[in-house]
Amino acid sequence: MDVTAKDAGFGSSGISRAGSAATGQSSVEPVSRKRAADVLMLVTTFCWASNIIAGKEALRGFSPLALAQLRMLLAALCYGAMFLFWPNRPRLRLTPQQWLLLGLMAFTGITLNQICYLGGLARTSVTHTGLLQAVGPIMVLLLAAMIGREKLTIQNCAGMMIAFGGVAILLIGKAGAANGAHWSGDLFLLGAGAAFAFYTILMKDVADDYDPLTLSTLVFGLGAALLVPFSLRSIAAVEWQMVPLRAWAGLAYMVVFGSVVAYLIFAFALTVLSASKAAAFSYLQPVMAVALGVWLLGERITLQAVAGGFLILLGVYLTELQRARRRSVAKELQPVGIHRLQSNKAALRELYTDAQSEPVPPGCDAPCETNKGRQAIELVNHAWEDCSAQFGHKRPKPILGIKKRCARRACAAATSVPTVAPGEPHEQWKRQSSHGNFSSRFRGRSNSARAAFPRRSGR
Repeated sequence: MDVTAKDAGFGSSGISRAGSAATGQSSVEPVSRKRAADVLMLVTTFCWASNIIAGKEALRGFSPLALAQLRMLLAALCYGAMFLFWPNRPRLRLTPQQWLLLGLMAFTGITLNQICYLGGLARTSVTHTGLLQAVGPIMVLLLAAMIGREKLTIQNCAGMMIAFGGVAILLIGKAGAANGAHWSGDLFLLGAGAAFAFYTILMKDVADDYDPLTLSTLVFGLGAALLVPFSLRSIAAVEWQMVPLRAWAGLAYMVVFGSVVAYLIFAFALTVLSASKAAAFSYLQPVMAVALGVWLLGERITLQAVAGGFLILLGVYLTELQRARRRSVAKELQPVGIHRLQSNKAALRELYTDAQSEPVPPGCDAPCETNKGRQAIELVNHAWEDCSAQFGHKRPKPILGIKKRCARRACAAATSVPTVAPGEPHEQWKRQSSHGNFSSRFRGRSNSARAAFPRRSGR
């Protein structure tokens, strides 16, 4: 599994849609916009599929460890540059526990993943790499079930058995052996998928605390730093004058298109398409990778590769179909008010920003008492009232726990701001209160937030 994680996206269109929903306006996405998103998703899928070909070319001039270090270092510099020039970038004040969690994410999702991924790619074929990458969702489900975050059903187990049966056919049949492929490379790729599955589980715990650009910058930077002890000797052994131009081109493609551009396109597409529809494009990635391997590298497709690939895709489809049904049922049970609150997180951010810039009237201690601040609080209160009125005491406990925390955090974000000292200039207060991103303010709860959402025993 490569490092191209399909995270939740960010974009101005997502903010505008949330803002219109917060004000009660209905927004209908133009058909042309959705078609453009479909085309961009195809471009993203092609970037990730062709990234395997680029990796093969780059390995002609670099060892796997040296290539992993160069790729992650350059990608981290790209993300760091975008973060520095981002006008609304947050001021990061992270606790040691947060740094430790980010370091663990970087080690699994970047360091260990890239060591196994490029080590496997150097030992096996593009066909095997593309097909084995499709096992990623199975790895995530299996790991989530092992730690108690998912419950396995009969259909889940059947899908996993079918998918791993396809993996066994690839390993035992040694498809593509004529191209120098070896089963050890396939095992490396499975290890990369397991490392990335662990990263995905960790990412779900911090997804609400960081925006995607900030999270990518931190994870790529830490991952590149953690790669240094493993790749230092390989970097020193590189004969830079002997590296062919095709290897440099492959490295550049992996950095620009495989690690940066594909992320940004995918982020924009998620503001238009649903997550399930965007995930459906992932089934095209192994097909594209196999086709590119045959066309550009002259690889041969054997009967074992066809049979194994078919079983892998069928198993992943059955597993994801069951999980998609669960998500659909949960969405139908989701309270209308809290669902509106989740989709309007960006609108709350805008209201909170406007509240900061609005002059504080005499007698008010904080912007939460201004017009825009009250609008943000009312939006949260109405959303939680809708939830209580719809479900009462019979509302499902898992949904209650998740959505109630979301409402608490949003209300706290709209009210937890520093108090203005008497005679203190408003601009000075504005600079002091603007540290951290919107999500980081979720952690603190003000008195008004506690009054609006009191804790209950057993919740």
